[in-house]
Amino acid sequence: MLAKLKSLTERKINNVVRKSLFDWPLDFGLETAVMNNVEGDYHEFGVFEGRSFIKAHNSFKNLLPRSEFNKMKFWAYDSFEGLPETNDPYAPKHFKKGAYSAPEDLFTSNLKKAGIDLNQLQIVPGFYDKSLTTEQSKKSFSERKLAMTYIDCDIYESCVPIFDFITPGLQVGSVIVIDDWVRHHTHPNYGMQRAYNEWLERNPSIKMNQIALSKRIMFVVYEV
Repeated sequence: MLAKLKSLTERKINNVVRKSLFDWPLDFGLETAVMNNVEGDYHEFGVFEGRSFIKAHNSFKNLLPRSEFNKMKFWAYDSFEGLPETNDPYAPKHFKKGAYSAPEDLFTSNLKKAGIDLNQLQIVPGFYDKSLTTEQSKKSFSERKLAMTYIDCDIYESCVPIFDFITPGLQVGSVIVIDDWVRHHTHPNYGMQRAYNEWLERNPSIKMNQIALSKRIMFVVYEV
């Protein structure tokens, strides 16, 4: 009995530690943006059911002075129809068209349950090749630059338009956290790494500092 209890406890502890390590770049990114007084909004690409979005909102709320927090908008970008199709030979088998689909009303319902003020929420629905237009970029960054973005879109085809979209919103100190960095065989020519590398090649003036890496990776912009 004691052996079973010990084994169960160890598994629970391991799961907590594992999750904390996975979340560390996201948590540290939120703290870094606040610590460096980076003014701007939060932009999340791939919100799914809202877990990381709620975490980000609550972290900024707890860490920022109320006057600064009230200025923020929290932008959510998602197709709400799951992933588009990918031609990446190294993509995990479950990264299929329609995977990670969650309806918009489920996302907003979860935010309401978490006590989030929806007046601060801006939702941009649609697949990114259609929704992340130049006009939308101007609208998203017309008033405030990007303090932090969390990109959780899994595949190359989704990430390419994201990086081009956020470029006008970048400032020194902007925090960029990308999920699934070590997927796609951790190959620099596939997945998120390919999209990121190609983006920097197109924009040589943008300089990034890698700060943290686990399942996710965190960068901070130091030159634009």
